[in-house]
Amino acid sequence: MLTEILRFAFLGMLVLLVPRIIRLLLKHSSSQSAADTVTVAGIVLIIFAIVAVVIVVDDDKQLTTSIGVLGTIAGYLFGTVGRYS
Repeated sequence: MLTEILRFAFLGMLVLLVPRIIRLLLKHSSSQSAADTVTVAGIVLIIFAIVAVVIVVDDDKQLTTSIGVLGTIAGYLFGTVGRYS
C-alpha cells in the first residue's frame, strides 16, 4: 500500500516538473510556437497518464480500452501538428 502511494507521489511530482522543464527549454528556443507548446505538454501528459493507467488497472480489457483512448488523443495531437505546420 505504501509503495503505491509513493509511486503516485513520484508520478505526481514528475507530472508537475517535466512540463515546466520543457516549457523553459521551449522558451529559450528561437522558433517556438503555441502549437509546439500544446503538443509537447499533451504528449508528456499522455505518457504519464498511460503510466498511471498501467499502475492502477487490474483487468486486461480495461487496460486495452484506456490505452486505446489515450492513443487516439495522441494521434489527434500529432495529426493537428502536421496539418498546421
